[in-house]
Parts: sequence; structure tokens; C-alpha cells
Amino acid sequence: MNCHLFVLIHNERPYKRYYGQPLPKDNGLRRLLHELKLKKELICDTIRFPFDNKYNTQQFPGERKTNTRIFWENICWAFKYKEVCKYYFLYGLDLKDRKPKDYVAYTEFRVLRNILNFRQRENLQTLYTFNYLALARDKFVFYQYCKSLGMPYPQTIGLVSKGQVSWYDGEKMVFSPMESILEKSFDAFCKEVNGESGNGAFNLRVEDGKLYDRDDEISLDELRRRIGSATFIIQERLKNHPVIDAVYDKSLNTIKLITMLNNDGTVDFFDSVMRFGAGGNFVDNASRGGVFVGIEEDGTLQEIGYHEPGIKKNLVVPGIHPDTGVKFGGMTIPYWDELLATAKEFHKFFYGIPSIGWDVAITPNGFVFTETGEDWEIPVYQVTHGGLHDKFYKYHGKALNVKLRHY
Repeated sequence: MNCHLFVLIHNERPYKRYYGQPLPKDNGLRRLLHELKLKKELICDTIRFPFDNKYNTQQFPGERKTNTRIFWENICWAFKYKEVCKYYFLYGLDLKDRKPKDYVAYTEFRVLRNILNFRQRENLQTLYTFNYLALARDKFVFYQYCKSLGMPYPQTIGLVSKGQVSWYDGEKMVFSPMESILEKSFDAFCKEVNGESGNGAFNLRVEDGKLYDRDDEISLDELRRRIGSATFIIQERLKNHPVIDAVYDKSLNTIKLITMLNNDGTVDFFDSVMRFGAGGNFVDNASRGGVFVGIEEDGTLQEIGYHEPGIKKNLVVPGIHPDTGVKFGGMTIPYWDELLATAKEFHKFFYGIPSIGWDVAITPNGFVFTETGEDWEIPVYQVTHGGLHDKFYKYHGKALNVKLRHY
């Protein structure tokens, strides 16, 4: 393991979060106690994890390593990367023919990704400390950016902020009292402008002065409660393409596609997966019980799907969707070639963010960019396409040569 990387990982302060708040009354003693607490939890979880039946289940056929070796590899992983490898068994690292060094650890991935994306100011030849993340992180800003560049995106109906709603009338956005929502008529999807993993998102239908979350009527006070002090965007509700809908029709099933911006301005495709809802859920997130399936470079789905570790005991979904029985393998994603080319061109306008994940819906009328972000996650791609260590370092290895500033 690279010594510089080891130092970067182990000097990353756990109390400092890139997108959250520092500990209350942040001071040296609190930092020390907090880090000692996390180290204790890491040691306990690392010792317990290889023997936890919730995780330790052989997911793939083949000859397994001994329990001693499995335990030792998890201890080494925790020491090097300051994390429990919760994808160990889903990566198939318990099999004799698979090696941990072929896989990228999450902390290793996160540190290098964030140096290039979140801390990309170090890569800019400037004294200023601005960055470009709001273009991707804020959903309202992202959709306005899409619109300005002629990229396909969900139509914005309104923006809810501080108890008021701003309606878009085709020319301008005007803020009105919250009660004005009862005068409208639409079938939409509401989500927090900086939310993640579908948390807090819900369907909103307005009809004849009444509000509905799907078929359940809700009051205006209930709507206010759900939104609280956050800022929500109201968008048109998208529908799946019939090919996608046939697999699972209760959620909008989306593609997660990764592109990489090179120093010469060209953009490369990195990897992609398709996400399907499952178990009656209305969202497709793996963290909410959904299934993810790898996509080959020609736009066809792989045969096997997967659940996220900790969700179920058997994480491999062999061949068919667990709810509908529809086969994954061989299904071709509609508009794939056009989508790939457009995503690459679109990334060129995010010239301050080298590494981007795109959420894309395939609708009856074409593909739509539903979200984007620099905070994409690598584990699902290593589950579907094997260890990506060499491929990841091809694009992110340069982060090790960046001289970080101290603020």
C-alpha cells in the first residue's frame, strides 16, 4: 500500500464531514474522545464482522478460504483502510481465487475522489477557494443548468422554500403563499434540493383543491410538516420506458452512470449499473431494498442482480427480478448509445469536477438526467464488474500528487 495514501486515510479526521456539521462545541478534547470512540467501534466491528451471519454468507460458488484467512484479511483491511469491508462477501473475497488488492477500499476511494472533486480547488491554479459542487449538488441549480444547455431534464413545476412556493409560468418564477398549491393541478414528485438516497422524497398530486401522496389524501399542514424548514423542488413525475417498466413498475428505475474528465478535455465512460425498486417500494435505491444490475458497455444488462449488504441474507438475485420474475440478462437499455455520447458531452460543462455520477431515467420519449453528483460510490460497480483497482487509479491516481492546502 502507498505510504502517502495510508497517511491521507488515517489523517482524515472523522469529526470533519464534507457535507455535514462539525461536532457541537468543537475542541481538542471532544475530537480526541470522538476519535477514540470510533476506533473502539472499528476494532469491535472488525472482530465481529467475519462471524456475523447477517454478512458472512457465501454468495458465489467456489472453494472458500479458511475462516482464519478470512478473519486475517478483514483485520489487515481495517488496519490499512480504517474501515470494515462490509462488501467483503458480496465481492466474493471469501473465495480462494479472489484477492483484496484487486479491489478499492471505500476510504481509499473516498479520499482520492474527494481530493479531485470536493477539494478540486487544489488543482486549480488560483488563490481563490471557490468550487463547482453546487452545480451538481443542488438539484434546482442542476436542472436550471440542464435547461440552459439544452439537456433533457424533468420539468420543474415549483420550488418550496421558507413556507412559500415559487411557480414557473414559462417565463419567470414568482413566489406565492403555500396555500396557492391548492389552486394547481398536477401529478409530481417532491424532493429536497440537496437530499440523498431518496430520503424525504414523496409523490404529490393536486386535484380539485385536494392533496394526495399517490392515493392517500394529505392535508396542507401535513405537507408543511414534511417539508419543514428544508427547500424542496416539485417536478413532473416521470414514467419508465415500457421495456424498463416491464421489470418493475412501482418505482422510477434509474441508471447510475459514471464519467471521467481527462486533463486534455476528453471524457471517458467509467462504469454503470441499473437500479430497480423491489418489495413494493416506490424508490429504486439499494439502501431501501432495491436491486442493482450491472450494465455492459454495449448497453445490455447482466444476468445477475444484487442487494446491498445488510439488507438480506442472500444478496445475489439470480437471473430474474424477485417481484415480477422478469429476466435481467440480455435486456438492452433503450437509447443507450445516445445517452453515453450525451453524458460525455454534458460532463465537459462541469469542467471543475473531474469525476461525476449521473442518475438517468429512461422514459418512453428518451432519457432524462434526474440527478448528478460528484459523491458517487464505487462498491456497486465492483460487485457487478469485479475489482476496479487499476481502472480507478488510472483516473484518480493523480490525486496522490496533489499538494493539499491547509485552511
